[in-house]
This record gives sequence, structure tokens and C-alpha cells, in this order.
Amino acid sequence: MKYFLILTLSAFLLKPFGGTAQNIHKNYFDGEVYFKINNLVPYLFDNDNREVNIEQKLPFLLPFVEKYGITRVESSFYFATWESLKRTFRIHFQKAELVNQFIADLKKLEQADYAEEIPVNRHTSVPNDLGTNSYSGQYNLHRINAPMAWDISKGSTAVRVAIVDNAIDINHPDLAANVSSSRDVADNDNNPVPPSSFLDHGTHVAGIVGAVSNNGFGIASIGYNCKIMAVKATPDAATDDLIYYGYEGIVWAATNGAHFINCSWGGHQTAPCNTCQSSVNFAIAANVGIVASAGNHNDDTLHYPAGYNNVLRVAATDLIDKKASFSNYGSWVSVSAPGDGIYSTLPFNQYGYKSGTSMASPLVAGLCGLIKSLDLNQAALNIFQCVKNGSDNINSVNPNYVGVLGAGRVNARRAMNCMSPCYGNINLGTGNYSIPKTESSGSITTANNIPIGSQVTLDAASSVVIRPGFVASNGSFFNAYIEGCGGALRESAGINKIPENTEDISKFEINPNPFTSYFDLTINAKNTTKAQVSIFNSLGMKMKTLPLINAAKGFNKITVDGSSFAKGIYMVEVRMGEEKIIKKVIKL
Repeated sequence: MKYFLILTLSAFLLKPFGGTAQNIHKNYFDGEVYFKINNLVPYLFDNDNREVNIEQKLPFLLPFVEKYGITRVESSFYFATWESLKRTFRIHFQKAELVNQFIADLKKLEQADYAEEIPVNRHTSVPNDLGTNSYSGQYNLHRINAPMAWDISKGSTAVRVAIVDNAIDINHPDLAANVSSSRDVADNDNNPVPPSSFLDHGTHVAGIVGAVSNNGFGIASIGYNCKIMAVKATPDAATDDLIYYGYEGIVWAATNGAHFINCSWGGHQTAPCNTCQSSVNFAIAANVGIVASAGNHNDDTLHYPAGYNNVLRVAATDLIDKKASFSNYGSWVSVSAPGDGIYSTLPFNQYGYKSGTSMASPLVAGLCGLIKSLDLNQAALNIFQCVKNGSDNINSVNPNYVGVLGAGRVNARRAMNCMSPCYGNINLGTGNYSIPKTESSGSITTANNIPIGSQVTLDAASSVVIRPGFVASNGSFFNAYIEGCGGALRESAGINKIPENTEDISKFEINPNPFTSYFDLTINAKNTTKAQVSIFNSLGMKMKTLPLINAAKGFNKITVDGSSFAKGIYMVEVRMGEEKIIKKVIKL
């Protein structure tokens, strides 16, 4: 039997997108699968066309056209630069109830690498009735100290944050001037504008990231002058508001110059999605950061794409930093941000309120863009670390959610300080404890013992040294909190007293200041020993281990070469036998 592509295309055009429910598996698209051919299959790639002629290019699928009612095969990653993604196809078929059998048959093909279902992605906003608030509709920006962050930078037009969503009204008067590029990966054209006000989610998200600020009307955005890329991932003909081509949108944005990608959508999966994780990996490999909403089910279930490796996962808070009633939570969450009752742009020159982790995620994505403006060469994952390190602790208003709202509620000013140059004097102390210093390092001695409940803050300091005789009162433990100079370092010395007669010295350092590719470590060994130096990236992954160094008893100076590392934030760890560990944070 001979099959003609024109007939299968006609059949597909009669099939509407979506439906309010998935009849076979609620978390996967009915009648669609991803199918990847292996590297042994010769394939002539078309870099300008999504449509695939089955008979000419994938003839081994012909027996399945009638058996499963294949209506269309798409090379939906045709624009990717990774061949592994180009070899991944999206097959549409009519006999959706036979999906498991179809996948099994596809896997049996000698040309197959894998076949899998395609996860359903729903946007993560919820109905809103909060109304106005004391910050005239934009408490979210005030809550995260955005105005203070804008004193450091108002963003750069060279920074691009992609909005992969259902549709974006790029003609909105509060968005148009900040749109750098656009694409509709669902309908395969360059028009991301929603066909009706029904698809309003993406426009609301885009306004939070990059509405034109300081223009005398509408709203301001956290990104201020940063540009937005509008990537539409829902077909015009969709019968419901799902995100059909979200992962294709991620790859398109990463291929076309995005620095960060916001994904205010997702879903639950019963098994890993290889194509989805590959799409995320493609972006991360290109130094493109992905920020995703944690979901709105008020539970700790992992939500995807937030659940994939190296994604910044965002939960939602309310006006007073409490967990939003709808927000997901869990040890897997990265940070939290305001997402309850957020005022932003809507299609066709309108504005309105929405709530959801969908609204929290773009606030963080836009902040990442703002931080990127300070250093266009900075790695996305290092910026993620700055966002986490700079977050405010909100445990006191969330006693039932300690440890499951990420690093805290984001603080734009402190996150910006993480990438700012580090100069000036230090200020030791909060509460009842204060030691004024004019030099760039300080010592805590017997005369400077810490009262219970106090915290030591070093702003623009290079080091603080705990000297013999130090005591933290009432059995409390000393904590050093260091802000600025390449990152906030939270460390516990693990001690409440250092005896007078010991040589032990605990040191917390952020160095060098300013940056040089070579930096020095000073260690104090109790006995002659071997010192092992290891370098970790900001996510705690070991990057390099240096050869063992001979350390004599007493003070030793070690010079470490950091010239081979990309610019970013790293931690250096020194182990001296079984005796001691010294950790040091550096900004390269």
C-alpha cells in the first residue's frame, strides 16, 4: 500500500488541538509521542522545515500509518544545533488508546533510539480575587527590594529573557519596545500574538519580566531595560489553554540568543521524559538558565520542567511572605517569590491580576536578567546561586514550611550585590554585637565574645578570623554571614569556644578583592602534614583537585591558579589530614 503525505496532512487538519481532559493518561498528550532515531540511520536534515514526508524520510514508519492512524510527523526540533534533538520527532496519531502498544512497536525498530509519551504542561496561574493592595498593584517589586536593586543597575538591552508560554501580545504598549524577537513554535510562524483574549497567560508573565519601565503609564518590571523574547507554544486552534510545544520553545529560545528562559507551566510525570531533559540540557550547555514555576497543587509533588536538573524552581509567597495557599513546596524548591495577586499586562492593551507560581517564576527570571546586566559573561548557574544566596529567610512566618520553600524569598538588592564589585569598609555586628572596623578584615577575640542570639555580618569584607579565647555565650554557635564580594556565605564554625592555649584558627574568607586569576590560601597546621586543595563550583560540584601539598607545622601560604576556570563563583576546600577543613569562597 502506498501512503501520500497530503492525505495525512488533511486528516490532521480536521483534528482539533487539545480538549479539557486527556482521556488515556491525564498527564500526557493523547495521540502524540516523541520518537528518536539512532545515529546509524542516515537522515538528510532540513533546517528550515518542520514537516516530514514519511515515505521519503522515515519509510520504516509506513506500516504504522494505518495500524495506529498516523496523521503527521514533525521534526519539531529542526532548528536545534544538537543532532540528537534533530533526530527526535513528534508523531501525531489517531488511535490514542493504543499508545502503549505503539510505543512498544516503535522501540522494536532497529532504527529506534527511544519512544515515549509527551507530558502535558499546564500553565500555573489560578483564579484571583485579591484585588488591589497597599503598593498600588505591584507589591511584589517592593517586597523584593527592586527599587534598591535598580540603584545598582536598571538592566541592559543586551540581556534577553525568553517567555515560553501560550501566547504573548508583543503589540501591547507596555511590552512592544522591550521585545527583541518572537516565534510561534506551535504554528511554525513568527506571530506569537494570542488569537483571542482567552490565551492571556503568557502576556501577563511577559509583563512581570520585561514591561517597559519609567514610561509614565501601566506597570514597571523587574527587568526594567532587559529585553524579552516572545515564544508562543500553544497553537491558535487549541481548544484549551495548555502548553503544547514547551520543550520545542526552550530549544528555540536557547538557539536564538536567550540568556534565561521562563517556564510558567508544567505537569506531573510518572516516568522521566528523555526529550524534555535533553531540551533542558541543550539550554544549560549553551549557558542559558531555565527558571520554572513549582506548581499550584499545594503539595510537595515534584513538578516538571522545574524537576529537571539545573533548573531554578520557584514557589510562591503572598503580601507578607507567607507561602501562597496554592503553591507547591518541598525540599526540591530553589527559592520563593511573590505570586499572589500580581498586577501585570494582559492582551489587547489591558492589565489585570493573576495569582500562581506562574507569576512568581517570571519575577525571578527577570531578576536573573537584571543580575546578568552587571556581567554579560557570567554563567547562568552562578547567577542562580546568587539569587539563592541573597534570599531572605522567611521561616518565622512559615513555621510549618521550614526547609521546603527553598533558600527563602528572593531579595533583588542582595542578589545584585553578589555580582557587584567588592570595595569599602566592613561593618561587624547586628543586635547587641558591634565591632567597627576600617580595614578589610577583622578578628574576633576574647574581648569580642558573641552574646546569644546575635549574628555577625561582614559587608564587603575579605575575611573574619576567630582567635583563641573566643566564646559564643550560653552554648550558642558562631555564624558568619558575609554579604557581597561574589556571594553570600553562610557558614557555622561548629564551635562555641576556642581555648586560650590552642593554635586553632577558624577563618571565613571571600577573596580576592579585586579579582585576580591567582589567589592565596593561608592555613595553620598543628603538625607537619599533607594538604589537599579542591575547587568546587557554586552548586557544590567538584571541578578540580590539586596535587597534595606539603604543609609544615604553623602557617603556610598556598597559591592556587584559577586562570583555567570560567568567570564565576567557586569554593576552595583545604583538607589537612584528618585535622581540619578550611573553606573559602572566591569570585573569578
